[in-house]
Amino acid sequence: MDRLEAALALAARGFHVFPCEPNGKLPIIKDYPNRASRDPEQIELWFSGRPNNIGISTTRFGEDQALVVVDIDNKKGKHGDATILDLELQGCELPPSLEQETPSGGRHIIYTAAHPCRQGVNVLGDGLDVRSRGGYIIGPGSEIDGRVYRQINGHGHVVSAPDWLVHRLGADRNPIVVDAAVLAGIDSDRAAVRAVAWLESAPVSVEGQAGDHTAYKVAAKLKDFGCSEALTFDLLWTKWNERCEPPWSHDELVEKVAHAYRYGREPQGSLAPEAVFTQVVKEEGDEEDDACHPVEKLNTEYAFIKAGAFVLQETTDPKGRFTTIRLSPPDMHAWFANKTMAMGDKQVAISKVWMADPRRREYDGVAFAPLQELAGRFYNLWRGFTVEPAATSDHPSVDMFLEHARDNVCGGDEPLFRWLMNFFAHMIQRPYDKPLVALVFHGSKGTGKNALVERVGALLGQHFLVADDQRYLLSNFNGHLESNLFFVLDEASWAGDKRAEGKLKGLITGAKHVIERKGYESYTVDNLTRVAIIGNEKWLVPATEDERRFAVFSVGNGRRQDRKFFEAMRVGMEQGGYAHLLRLLMDIDITGFDVNAAPVTRGLLDQKHASLGPVAEWWLDCISTNALVGSDWDGELPELVPTNRMRQSFESWARGRNIRSRLPGRNDFQKELKKIAASVVVVKTRPEEANDATRSFKHFGLDKLRADWDRFIGGNHDWND
Repeated sequence: MDRLEAALALAARGFHVFPCEPNGKLPIIKDYPNRASRDPEQIELWFSGRPNNIGISTTRFGEDQALVVVDIDNKKGKHGDATILDLELQGCELPPSLEQETPSGGRHIIYTAAHPCRQGVNVLGDGLDVRSRGGYIIGPGSEIDGRVYRQINGHGHVVSAPDWLVHRLGADRNPIVVDAAVLAGIDSDRAAVRAVAWLESAPVSVEGQAGDHTAYKVAAKLKDFGCSEALTFDLLWTKWNERCEPPWSHDELVEKVAHAYRYGREPQGSLAPEAVFTQVVKEEGDEEDDACHPVEKLNTEYAFIKAGAFVLQETTDPKGRFTTIRLSPPDMHAWFANKTMAMGDKQVAISKVWMADPRRREYDGVAFAPLQELAGRFYNLWRGFTVEPAATSDHPSVDMFLEHARDNVCGGDEPLFRWLMNFFAHMIQRPYDKPLVALVFHGSKGTGKNALVERVGALLGQHFLVADDQRYLLSNFNGHLESNLFFVLDEASWAGDKRAEGKLKGLITGAKHVIERKGYESYTVDNLTRVAIIGNEKWLVPATEDERRFAVFSVGNGRRQDRKFFEAMRVGMEQGGYAHLLRLLMDIDITGFDVNAAPVTRGLLDQKHASLGPVAEWWLDCISTNALVGSDWDGELPELVPTNRMRQSFESWARGRNIRSRLPGRNDFQKELKKIAASVVVVKTRPEEANDATRSFKHFGLDKLRADWDRFIGGNHDWND
């Protein structure tokens, strides 16, 4: 039996069928719950000569019934059959009914009900899912990778679902009311394009950081775009889930999507163009209302950017924050292909009318210019601060912020505290003035390193980003930097990864961002990004001996694991404190403040020591222990050491640490040592003085060598002797 015959046979038995992708499960028509059909002519159009798999809608059965399908799963730790036995012991039996076997070894028991019921994953227990309202199953005769869905109880009849099952699930007698006219006009292909574009910058679920809520919000957003439940799952599974930490399992993600469609406040397609713009046909004699004209309506959300020839859409992210999406003109036309208006005797897509109309909103290009007026017709990506400043800075949460910054982050060092606050104030007052210094916060877990930057970052809204994945730094696609003011790299995205040093240097000191977006030509914008690096590893940043790019703060343990303190500060900020914090930073006098004069802190010296090359690291061992490390010479560091003996000692030390590839040559070794120990001289010696060598290194006391080191490293080392 071919697919057409199988589909017609199912329809004759009361099933409403629709086409799914060949060798797959995804519907290939929009609005399948309503468009699934028993009409032979329609079915023939879908399946005649086509290898489409057969979808069975569980929303309807026959003329006035619905289906309730119990999906039994016994793989990947699921124990569906064992759960059925447990139900029977409770007096809840699943009576025999039409049953089919899936290619993966699962089974579907198919029942009818007077009304669609609630569906979901594991709703009856481990390994027992239910499909009903808004759901579907793949019908017998369909095939995936050569494995066939098949009926396993002959021509068994579909029986009514037992009362206990309907009662437990809850008959869905009051489904969400959706404007059918809008839903009928939603094009799944255009919804998918819109969703894919948005998913590029969508938030991801992170365990321990409200990951469940994030998944719900992302799924609900795709629903709002007009995606079907099945399409939403497919897009999240293929284009979003792998970025989550950890990724959701198949069944978990099915459940998250189902929740979004069941409990979402907005009807499906509420953000689709079809829900905003209905077909416009001007009747003869009607006066045109400019405010209601499709061009003016589109102007409220879309703008054409001449540089690059793309359309900029203004929208919101799942948290309700303003954001923008770039569309090519063909993508926009695809979205609006079935929304037309009369132009003479023709119906023309309103997007094409908008594109050709002189009233369309357009700009020469885009720029990121916070607190600045742009010359010419440029679209400014700056969206302002998230709050308006309060009249004063007086607020308990601001006091907590200052206490944490002064006592824990700066260790009570008042000048260092003032520099840090000036840095934050500079970002607020002069966001257009790019600093060449990055903040580094080093300390134990739970000391509030993130708490400080997140409070300041909250004032910046979409212009603030905490990177929790290396892709934000290393990916070729970096659209997230286009309008970024404050970019925070934490342990997960940095962790002292030397592969990313080049990217980090460009981010801190580069004058421009070269922005790469998938499907668009690269373009250049001003780099106004401030960088902060947070971690607890010994080595965090590549700090050379003459380093000037990093202001390093060693965060103390005064509030370590004090969750109540940090939570109280966050809640206080959200309850009005942010407006007072903004006022504080606006009022700090930064006259004469040099944002590029990074303070030399103990933390910076620690990072310099952690970044030492092999020669410097060996020499530090020598002058710390007052011995020629790696040599068999006993006693204190000799005043006179043959150059060949010095080199041999260094090589022996390096071999003991398995350092081979980075070893300098003989001449470079001497140059590096001379740079580190400036007072050391090379002198000619008699053979008997230097074991047949003719040249030796001569120093003038340990104190002099250690002074040389302090000069080399740019601070006073704690010698501890």
